[in-house]
Amino acid sequence: MIKNLFSTPKKTAVTVLCALAILTAVGTGTAFAVSAVAENTSIGADKAKMFAFADAGVDPVTAENVRTEFDFEQGHFIYDVEFTANGTEYGYWIQASDGSVVKKKIELIGAGGSKTGITAAITQKDARKIALEDAGLTEAEVTISAEKLDTENGVAVYEVDFVKGNVKYEYDINATTGAVYSKNSESTAFPSTEAAAQPSETQTAAANATVAPTAENRSNNNYIGLERAKAIALSDA
Repeated sequence: MIKNLFSTPKKTAVTVLCALAILTAVGTGTAFAVSAVAENTSIGADKAKMFAFADAGVDPVTAENVRTEFDFEQGHFIYDVEFTANGTEYGYWIQASDGSVVKKKIELIGAGGSKTGITAAITQKDARKIALEDAGLTEAEVTISAEKLDTENGVAVYEVDFVKGNVKYEYDINATTGAVYSKNSESTAFPSTEAAAQPSETQTAAANATVAPTAENRSNNNYIGLERAKAIALSDA
């Protein structure tokens, strides 16, 4: 029976094609089965998004255009997570088994949502950490006032602004190397109006010296005294 399937060149070709089709179907079915098992035992799409947001240092509330897809890439079952936040587009491959970052891409978005081609090798979270360490502060000690990916003289930088007490810090962190590109700090406190209104000890002493003559001044001929001044004023009236 089997020999009959290969008795002629035509039968042989048909037999081979049928065998290949069966093997392909079996292989495809096996692949789908493996993928389904991997997805069912994975961390799940929602957790994958949270891992991506955490690595990027992005508040989930501010994330837009969020898309998540289970896939197999470069030998890994991964969640492909994409989203935009603060004028930046993020693309993540999150390991489906444990949530680790396999790969990430960060790109600045221009006006109208167009891509600028300006990419970053570090995340906003990384830039924040670098700026705080340079300032000798911790995140718990400050209030973050602004963070965004931008460019300075053609260089991709993260702008990181934060406040501690009456001091405002402004940092630009190189988005490729992580180096401090520029930094500035300034006091936001205003002088006390009460303190400004009160004369200094020197001013008070000088005023007292003017209106309160000393014994030496009284003996001086140029000092006429209060009673003499009254008499002169009355005689001229």
